[in-house]
Amino acid sequence: MIVPAALSAAEVASLNAAIDRDRELHPADWVRGQPEGSLPTEVGGAPHRFQSVHILTTTDEFDLTLRHPSVWPLIQRLMGGDAAFDEVSVMVRAPCPEVATVASTTGGAPVHEQSWHRVRP
Repeated sequence: MIVPAALSAAEVASLNAAIDRDRELHPADWVRGQPEGSLPTEVGGAPHRFQSVHILTTTDEFDLTLRHPSVWPLIQRLMGGDAAFDEVSVMVRAPCPEVATVASTTGGAPVHEQSWHRVRP
């Protein structure tokens, strides 16, 4: 589901800055690459992907995302009332180099042509 204009430009800028600070201050919290047995690290993993599930414990900037007025009513409707959050996962994906032409492990397009997001048209 896409929620148009869910965050303002200022909120996006603040969250992006928080991610950059967190990666600098807490590098051990940011897992690099793909799980073992997945895409080769030189193509779809390190250094192209970074993920942290600890951002709520290291910065306050992401607190606004938990009950943001643009999505909280939708979450309540979907969940039938209030909801509890276990974690917030943040993933940063940089473009893969153009030379990355390793075939998809699922038979799809080469790795560098795959969509970054799970939602497909």
